[in-house]
Amino acid sequence: MAAMKPDIRLGLASYGHRRQADCNDVQVIVPPEPGSAERIGGALEKLNPRGKGPVANGLRGASKALGKGPGRRSLILVHDDPDNCGVDTCTLLAELQANAPGLVVHAIGLG
Repeated sequence: MAAMKPDIRLGLASYGHRRQADCNDVQVIVPPEPGSAERIGGALEKLNPRGKGPVANGLRGASKALGKGPGRRSLILVHDDPDNCGVDTCTLLAELQANAPGLVVHAIGLG
């Protein structure tokens, strides 16, 4: 991230990191803004998953943080399992794109 251009708006959202077994535990830790790479790195070092992985709610929160202004938008989802809060994430794209028009979601599965 240190090599990113400083005008790139980069943010960090997390889910399931504050409260155990809470499908609404979603937080935009660093809002998408220019020059945020260092703050994101520090926040990543402190993350500690605690339970449920509400992927769908995490994507919803992140897409709302991106907003409807001009420009391209991407979310990169990193997760180790399907949404274990019982939401079908495959049905979310239209809703996410309504929050952030033109949104592209990239998923990285671990394990």
